[in-house]
Amino acid sequence: MEIYMGRKMIGIGAPTSTGGSVLEGNVGINIDSAVSTSSIGHLASCPACSKGKGPIIAVGPRTITLPAGLVALEGDYVACGCPPQSNKVMSAQSSVYGGAEHNKADFSGITAVLNRPKSITDISLSYGDEQIPVKSVSRFYTDLNIHVTTSGYLPGETVTVNISGPTEKALTGIVGVKGVAIIPNAFASEIIDMEGEA
Repeated sequence: MEIYMGRKMIGIGAPTSTGGSVLEGNVGINIDSAVSTSSIGHLASCPACSKGKGPIIAVGPRTITLPAGLVALEGDYVACGCPPQSNKVMSAQSSVYGGAEHNKADFSGITAVLNRPKSITDISLSYGDEQIPVKSVSRFYTDLNIHVTTSGYLPGETVTVNISGPTEKALTGIVGVKGVAIIPNAFASEIIDMEGEA
């Protein structure tokens, strides 16, 4: 796959023209194996204004879409409290281009990472802060943790589990470096009514 490019990609820690830096990025997708690549909408700081930070806003075309949205490029600006387009994002780290203006590069590697099928391969339960595995049925529920083993998810991505039965709810967790998301105390806010005769 060929992508036409002209401006360098931005990642966490990239400087801004007012002395700030990029604060957020797509965890696990790296520029030159060093920093998490940022998307439009990710936050950058600004020490020059009272607002202190703002989202990165696109200037010009781009051809790469990451999990959090279109890739952030040098020359994009931060919508902080400064005059519009005065706080620009600068590239200090990357030698990788991501614009749509000129030059060619092969981006099949990043495309393969982004197009991996995502699935949940296992769900298990534990209880307590020590995360002691539940071997069978548990009569306790307030301190149950849900462990979601995933495939194709990157660290930092969100996975959702839908619970049905006496309780209907959607729970989310953040995938860790080993591909497992742990949702602690998943049912702590639930109240289960029990009826019986004395």
